Amino acid sequence: MKHLKTLWLNSLSVCFFYLFMAIPSQVMADEYKYDLTMEKVSQETYVFLGKNEEITNENGGNISNTAFVVTDDCILVFDTGSSKKYAHKMKEMIASVSTLPICLVINSHFHPDHFLGNTEFSHAKIVAFESTINQINKHADTYRDRFYNLLGSWMTGTEIVIPKQLFNYEFTMGGHDFKIIKYKGHSGADLVLHDKTTKTLFVGDLVFNKRAPATAHTKDLTVWIQELSELATIDFDVLVPGHGPVSSDVSAINTTKKHLIWLDKLFLESAKNGEDINEVMAIAIPKELQQNVLSQYELSRSAVHLYHKYEERMFE
Repeated sequence: MKHLKTLWLNSLSVCFFYLFMAIPSQVMADEYKYDLTMEKVSQETYVFLGKNEEITNENGGNISNTAFVVTDDCILVFDTGSSKKYAHKMKEMIASVSTLPICLVINSHFHPDHFLGNTEFSHAKIVAFESTINQINKHADTYRDRFYNLLGSWMTGTEIVIPKQLFNYEFTMGGHDFKIIKYKGHSGADLVLHDKTTKTLFVGDLVFNKRAPATAHTKDLTVWIQELSELATIDFDVLVPGHGPVSSDVSAINTTKKHLIWLDKLFLESAKNGEDINEVMAIAIPKELQQNVLSQYELSRSAVHLYHKYEERMFE
């Protein structure tokens, strides 16, 4: 009897062992599924709103906005997110809205949180500016390695899919008249898509709404500032920024512009006063810009990327 009791307890221990071993696997499986927020913003036009945060393992890189337009013929997708898993969830949610095929995918620029989801859309025509394609080719290995190191299992199956060169800047598709405009202030090649039929403007990372603008590949803040003035003159009812909530007016454009003007003035005056980069990074954010999340974080990043150029001007 004692032997049987011992055997029973050992068997029970083994069962509990395998039960508890199985729980983390299920948790892990659920952990790496994106819970995307989809918002209808105009006629047959939907946006997946990213979190207004920096990239972390907790958010899986879900920080940028992606979008799609259901035309009469097929579906246009604007940007594809940070991973194959992200884009797969996009496709599932798109299919819940329409059974039409996805025929065209547009990459707004070469930052990885906007194009790494191309893996999941390789069956469609993916297009971008030539300079965007060149930058993706140039940085592909760095982006893939960085995101895999940062996001781990979120990135499973993600490969670099290079878009084809965009040639048509104005086109009609399924009853929608689209116009593509090329800017360069943010990344050197920033694609803006204007759906003139619904007056929806997809501006990529030229505009950050309620978030401090990122300047990782910005060469000249004054160029970006000027382009924002031009952007504000376009006739639109809905503006879809690269990060942050959708807007119905020029407020997000103006706030981004105000932030960049402050940054440009700060760097110029600090360089004239001989302040070092650490002093610049420690400067407090003005009250009127504190509504923009990650302001202190992006100030430090911008100082690293740009401040040396302002210092060099003092010796010209």
